[in-house]
Amino acid sequence: MTLNNLENLPPGSPRFAKIVEMLSGHLKYLKKNGINGFDLPPDAVQKIARLSAAPAAKEDIENPKQEKNNHEKDIKKLIEECRDCRLSDENDSRVIEKGSPNAKLMVIGEAPGKKDIEAGAPFSGESGDLLNKIIKSINLEPADVFFCNVLKCRPQANRSPEASETAACMKWLVMQIKIVNPEFILTLGSTAAKSLLNTEKPLSAIKNRFHDYNGIMVLPTLHPALLLRNPGKKREVWEDMKLLMEAIAEKR
Repeated sequence: MTLNNLENLPPGSPRFAKIVEMLSGHLKYLKKNGINGFDLPPDAVQKIARLSAAPAAKEDIENPKQEKNNHEKDIKKLIEECRDCRLSDENDSRVIEKGSPNAKLMVIGEAPGKKDIEAGAPFSGESGDLLNKIIKSINLEPADVFFCNVLKCRPQANRSPEASETAACMKWLVMQIKIVNPEFILTLGSTAAKSLLNTEKPLSAIKNRFHDYNGIMVLPTLHPALLLRNPGKKREVWEDMKLLMEAIAEKR
Protein backbone atom coordinates (compact mmCIF):
# COMPACT_ATOMS: atom_id res chain seq x y z
CA MET A 1 0.00 0.00 0.00
CA THR A 2 1.45 3.41 -0.93
CA LEU A 3 0.34 6.96 -0.35
CA ASN A 4 -0.19 7.35 -4.09
CA ASN A 5 -3.38 5.29 -3.75
CA LEU A 6 -4.77 7.90 -1.38
CA GLU A 7 -3.57 10.82 -3.47
CA ASN A 8 -5.85 9.65 -6.30
CA LEU A 9 -8.86 10.50 -4.12
CA PRO A 10 -10.29 14.06 -3.92
CA PRO A 11 -8.39 15.83 -1.07
CA GLY A 12 -10.61 16.82 1.80
CA SER A 13 -13.54 14.68 0.73
CA PRO A 14 -15.29 12.41 3.26
CA ARG A 15 -14.16 9.49 1.10
CA PHE A 16 -10.52 10.35 1.66
CA ALA A 17 -10.97 10.96 5.37
CA LYS A 18 -12.95 7.72 5.82
CA ILE A 19 -10.30 5.59 4.12
CA VAL A 20 -7.56 7.28 6.15
CA GLU A 21 -9.55 6.55 9.31
CA MET A 22 -10.04 2.91 8.35
CA LEU A 23 -6.40 2.45 7.36
CA SER A 24 -5.26 4.02 10.62
CA GLY A 25 -7.53 1.75 12.64
CA HIS A 26 -6.29 -1.34 10.91
CA LEU A 27 -2.67 -0.25 11.23
CA LYS A 28 -3.20 -0.34 15.01
CA TYR A 29 -4.69 -3.84 14.64
CA LEU A 30 -1.67 -5.03 12.64
CA LYS A 31 0.86 -3.49 15.03
CA LYS A 32 -0.95 -5.06 17.98
CA ASN A 33 -0.39 -8.43 16.33
CA GLY A 34 3.24 -7.71 15.43
CA ILE A 35 2.59 -7.14 11.73
CA ASN A 36 3.58 -4.10 9.68
CA GLY A 37 1.52 -4.31 6.49
CA PHE A 38 1.97 -0.75 5.22
CA ASP A 39 4.77 0.88 3.24
CA LEU A 40 4.32 4.64 3.61
CA PRO A 41 7.03 7.29 3.13
CA PRO A 42 8.25 9.26 6.19
CA ASP A 43 6.05 12.26 5.46
CA ALA A 44 2.90 10.15 4.99
CA VAL A 45 1.29 10.85 8.35
CA GLN A 46 1.70 14.62 8.02
CA LYS A 47 0.49 14.60 4.41
CA ILE A 48 -2.58 12.51 5.22
CA ALA A 49 -3.44 14.72 8.17
CA ARG A 50 -3.10 17.89 6.08
CA LEU A 51 -5.24 16.61 3.19
CA SER A 52 -7.90 15.02 5.39
CA ALA A 53 -8.33 18.31 7.25
CA ALA A 54 -9.38 20.12 4.06
CA PRO A 55 -13.07 21.08 3.67
CA ALA A 56 -15.36 18.33 2.46
CA ALA A 57 -17.02 18.64 -0.92
CA LYS A 58 -20.58 19.93 -0.65
CA GLU A 59 -22.01 17.21 -2.87
CA ASP A 60 -20.45 14.50 -0.68
CA ILE A 61 -22.03 15.98 2.45
CA GLU A 62 -25.46 16.32 0.91
CA ASN A 63 -25.55 12.85 -0.66
CA PRO A 64 -24.47 10.21 1.91
CA LYS A 65 -25.62 7.34 -0.32
CA GLN A 66 -23.39 8.55 -3.14
CA GLU A 67 -20.58 9.00 -0.62
CA LYS A 68 -21.01 5.38 0.49
CA ASN A 69 -20.89 4.17 -3.11
CA ASN A 70 -17.74 6.18 -3.67
CA HIS A 71 -16.10 4.66 -0.59
CA GLU A 72 -16.92 1.23 -1.99
CA LYS A 73 -15.35 2.06 -5.37
CA ASP A 74 -12.25 3.46 -3.69
CA ILE A 75 -11.71 0.32 -1.64
CA LYS A 76 -12.27 -1.95 -4.63
CA LYS A 77 -9.50 -0.08 -6.43
CA LEU A 78 -7.16 -0.44 -3.45
CA ILE A 79 -7.91 -4.17 -3.22
CA GLU A 80 -7.23 -4.66 -6.91
CA GLU A 81 -3.83 -3.00 -6.46
CA CYS A 82 -2.94 -4.83 -3.22
CA ARG A 83 0.41 -6.64 -3.15
CA ASP A 84 0.64 -7.21 0.61
CA CYS A 85 1.08 -11.01 0.57
CA ARG A 86 2.25 -13.75 -1.75
CA LEU A 87 -1.29 -14.54 -2.88
CA SER A 88 -1.11 -11.47 -5.12
CA ASP A 89 1.67 -13.23 -7.08
CA GLU A 90 -0.50 -16.32 -7.50
CA ASN A 91 -3.65 -14.49 -8.63
CA ASP A 92 -4.48 -12.09 -11.44
CA SER A 93 -8.05 -11.67 -10.21
CA ARG A 94 -9.62 -10.51 -6.97
CA VAL A 95 -13.07 -11.58 -5.78
CA ILE A 96 -14.27 -8.68 -3.69
CA GLU A 97 -18.01 -8.68 -3.01
CA LYS A 98 -21.57 -8.99 -4.24
CA GLY A 99 -24.95 -7.88 -2.96
CA SER A 100 -26.20 -4.70 -1.36
CA PRO A 101 -23.81 -2.21 0.31
CA ASN A 102 -26.81 -1.08 2.37
CA ALA A 103 -27.50 -4.57 3.72
CA LYS A 104 -28.53 -5.24 7.30
CA LEU A 105 -26.93 -8.68 7.03
CA MET A 106 -23.33 -9.27 5.94
CA VAL A 107 -22.13 -12.80 5.15
CA ILE A 108 -18.40 -13.52 5.38
CA GLY A 109 -16.63 -16.65 4.19
CA GLU A 110 -13.00 -17.75 4.02
CA ALA A 111 -11.67 -17.25 0.48
CA PRO A 112 -12.77 -17.42 -3.16
CA GLY A 113 -13.05 -20.78 -4.86
CA LYS A 114 -12.48 -21.69 -8.49
CA LYS A 115 -16.10 -20.97 -9.43
CA ASP A 116 -15.90 -17.60 -7.68
CA ILE A 117 -12.85 -16.63 -9.76
CA GLU A 118 -14.66 -17.64 -12.94
CA ALA A 119 -17.81 -15.70 -11.99
CA GLY A 120 -15.99 -12.75 -10.43
CA ALA A 121 -18.24 -12.94 -7.37
CA PRO A 122 -18.12 -14.75 -4.01
CA PHE A 123 -20.28 -17.78 -3.26
CA SER A 124 -20.79 -18.95 -6.83
CA GLY A 125 -21.48 -22.49 -7.93
CA GLU A 126 -23.15 -25.16 -5.80
CA SER A 127 -22.16 -23.72 -2.42
CA GLY A 128 -23.54 -20.35 -3.50
CA ASP A 129 -26.81 -21.92 -4.57
CA LEU A 130 -27.13 -23.62 -1.20
CA LEU A 131 -26.26 -20.39 0.60
CA ASN A 132 -29.00 -18.56 -1.31
CA LYS A 133 -31.50 -21.19 -0.14
CA ILE A 134 -30.33 -20.72 3.44
CA ILE A 135 -30.75 -16.93 3.15
CA LYS A 136 -34.25 -17.33 1.72
CA SER A 137 -35.14 -19.73 4.54
CA ILE A 138 -34.89 -16.81 6.99
CA ASN A 139 -37.15 -14.63 4.82
CA LEU A 140 -34.41 -12.55 3.18
CA GLU A 141 -33.52 -12.10 -0.47
CA PRO A 142 -29.87 -12.69 -1.44
CA ALA A 143 -29.88 -9.41 -3.40
CA ASP A 144 -30.48 -7.57 -0.09
CA VAL A 145 -27.50 -9.20 1.64
CA PHE A 146 -23.80 -8.28 1.36
CA PHE A 147 -21.43 -11.19 0.63
CA CYS A 148 -17.65 -11.26 0.84
CA ASN A 149 -14.70 -13.34 2.06
CA VAL A 150 -11.85 -12.64 4.44
CA LEU A 151 -9.38 -13.27 1.60
CA LYS A 152 -9.90 -11.62 -1.76
CA CYS A 153 -7.43 -13.91 -3.59
CA ARG A 154 -7.73 -17.68 -3.98
CA PRO A 155 -5.13 -19.88 -2.27
CA GLN A 156 -3.89 -22.31 -4.92
CA ALA A 157 -5.07 -25.94 -4.81
CA ASN A 158 -7.83 -24.82 -2.44
CA ARG A 159 -5.42 -24.92 0.52
CA SER A 160 -6.17 -23.28 3.86
CA PRO A 161 -4.89 -19.68 4.06
CA GLU A 162 -1.77 -18.96 6.08
CA ALA A 163 -1.98 -16.67 9.11
CA SER A 164 0.10 -13.99 7.38
CA GLU A 165 -2.22 -14.01 4.37
CA THR A 166 -5.31 -13.67 6.52
CA ALA A 167 -3.74 -10.86 8.55
CA ALA A 168 -2.74 -8.98 5.40
CA CYS A 169 -6.29 -9.16 4.04
CA MET A 170 -8.09 -8.27 7.28
CA LYS A 171 -7.72 -4.53 6.67
CA TRP A 172 -9.94 -4.81 3.59
CA LEU A 173 -12.59 -6.75 5.49
CA VAL A 174 -12.54 -4.18 8.29
CA MET A 175 -13.09 -1.42 5.73
CA GLN A 176 -15.95 -3.31 4.07
CA ILE A 177 -17.67 -3.78 7.42
CA LYS A 178 -17.33 -0.07 8.22
CA ILE A 179 -18.81 0.93 4.86
CA VAL A 180 -21.74 -1.50 4.92
CA ASN A 181 -22.30 -1.03 8.67
CA PRO A 182 -24.62 -4.05 8.96
CA GLU A 183 -26.69 -4.92 12.01
CA PHE A 184 -25.74 -8.60 11.73
CA ILE A 185 -22.78 -10.57 10.43
CA LEU A 186 -22.97 -14.27 9.59
CA THR A 187 -19.54 -15.92 9.40
CA LEU A 188 -19.20 -19.14 7.46
CA GLY A 189 -16.55 -21.60 8.55
CA SER A 190 -13.71 -21.52 11.03
CA THR A 191 -11.36 -19.03 9.32
CA ALA A 192 -13.97 -16.27 9.03
CA ALA A 193 -15.14 -16.65 12.63
CA LYS A 194 -11.66 -16.81 14.15
CA SER A 195 -10.37 -13.88 12.07
CA LEU A 196 -13.26 -11.56 12.84
CA LEU A 197 -13.60 -12.45 16.51
CA ASN A 198 -9.84 -12.68 17.05
CA THR A 199 -10.06 -16.05 18.78
CA GLU A 200 -8.34 -19.42 18.55
CA LYS A 201 -11.35 -21.31 19.88
CA PRO A 202 -12.72 -24.00 17.54
CA LEU A 203 -15.88 -23.19 15.62
CA SER A 204 -17.78 -25.80 17.64
CA ALA A 205 -17.12 -23.74 20.80
CA ILE A 206 -18.36 -20.41 19.44
CA LYS A 207 -21.22 -21.29 17.09
CA ASN A 208 -24.91 -21.33 17.97
CA ARG A 209 -24.67 -18.02 19.86
CA PHE A 210 -24.09 -14.36 19.08
CA HIS A 211 -20.85 -12.47 19.62
CA ASP A 212 -20.12 -8.76 19.51
CA TYR A 213 -17.95 -7.01 16.93
CA ASN A 214 -17.91 -3.25 17.53
CA GLY A 215 -21.63 -3.25 18.32
CA ILE A 216 -22.55 -5.63 15.47
CA MET A 217 -24.11 -9.00 16.31
CA VAL A 218 -21.97 -11.81 14.85
CA LEU A 219 -23.22 -15.37 14.44
CA PRO A 220 -20.70 -18.05 13.41
CA THR A 221 -21.96 -21.11 11.54
CA LEU A 222 -20.76 -23.82 9.16
CA HIS A 223 -19.72 -23.11 5.59
CA PRO A 224 -22.15 -24.31 2.88
CA ALA A 225 -19.27 -26.13 1.14
CA LEU A 226 -19.09 -28.40 4.21
CA LEU A 227 -22.82 -29.03 4.01
CA LEU A 228 -22.42 -30.24 0.43
CA ARG A 229 -19.89 -32.81 1.63
CA ASN A 230 -21.80 -33.65 4.80
CA PRO A 231 -25.57 -33.01 4.41
CA GLY A 232 -26.16 -34.32 7.93
CA LYS A 233 -24.74 -31.03 9.25
CA LYS A 234 -27.62 -29.00 7.78
CA ARG A 235 -29.62 -29.36 11.00
CA GLU A 236 -26.85 -27.53 12.92
CA VAL A 237 -26.97 -24.64 10.46
CA TRP A 238 -30.74 -24.46 10.67
CA GLU A 239 -30.51 -24.09 14.45
CA ASP A 240 -28.16 -21.13 13.91
CA MET A 241 -30.46 -19.65 11.28
CA LYS A 242 -33.40 -19.76 13.67
CA LEU A 243 -31.40 -17.66 16.12
CA LEU A 244 -30.57 -15.18 13.37
CA MET A 245 -34.15 -15.02 12.13
CA GLU A 246 -35.45 -14.30 15.64
CA ALA A 247 -32.83 -11.60 16.23
CA ILE A 248 -33.63 -9.89 12.92
CA ALA A 249 -37.35 -9.98 13.73
CA GLU A 250 -36.68 -8.31 17.10
CA LYS A 251 -34.82 -5.47 15.37
CA ARG A 252 -37.72 -4.68 13.04
